[in-house]
Amino acid sequence: YLVSAGISLYRFILMVIFSSGIANRVKRRPLFIATAIAMAIGNFVIATYFMLRRDVEFTESYPFVKWAPVIGIIVIYTAFAMGYGTVPYMLQGEILPPYARAIGAGILVFISNISMFIAAKLGPTMSDIIGTDGAFYIFSCVAVITTIFAYFTMPETFNLSLEEIEKIYQ
Repeated sequence: YLVSAGISLYRFILMVIFSSGIANRVKRRPLFIATAIAMAIGNFVIATYFMLRRDVEFTESYPFVKWAPVIGIIVIYTAFAMGYGTVPYMLQGEILPPYARAIGAGILVFISNISMFIAAKLGPTMSDIIGTDGAFYIFSCVAVITTIFAYFTMPETFNLSLEEIEKIYQ
């Protein structure tokens, strides 16, 4: 309970205060790619912990391994707050043309929330079918795929006017 409270405190105080200013001072594309890699690493750490936890001798020999999920969760929360969760919402306001911005942003937020709902509902089922480690390995792979996709398709819009961004897409 103490670790859970500590993570919540970390997420609330540090991430809410510091993450709001970072995305406005750093280029969006590299920030998103770096935080997507961090998301993959955090999920990979948690998945590896659950895989290693099956070996009782290993966990007894290395008791510090029990902290791996906490570290993984902190990495995931940090990466999400710093860019993985914020950059897409920043980009939708910059990339969508003015005449379609309201409806387009609404559709994108709707799709995002449906995706989060599906992921939350499928998580326990995936854990039952392929194990908790398998589920987190899949989440890690999705973050890697997102990184690759962003590398090849995400435009850099930092310090560009809306007219300059529009010229990218003409």
